Amino acid sequence: MDAARPAIGDAADAMSDDELEQAIAALHARERELLITGDSTAAFGLIGTKFTCWRHSRTAAADQRRTVPRVRKPLSNRDDDTSPE
Repeated sequence: MDAARPAIGDAADAMSDDELEQAIAALHARERELLITGDSTAAFGLIGTKFTCWRHSRTAAADQRRTVPRVRKPLSNRDDDTSPE
């Protein structure tokens, strides 16, 4: 899994938000099927893949929030101006 993690991360980076959400949901569904059938080894492998995708989706969301510019009023135009007259 460690060797595949960078490739999975690159694939996750190339996906849109919707594609990434669908991939995570599909991995979760397959993981559940494997656990029900008793194939815990394969299910745990998918957990790692799902976590890598989930982490990339959270990182992308955090990066997007950081790139949104903050709009601040200049100090002279603030409503709470308490300067003496």
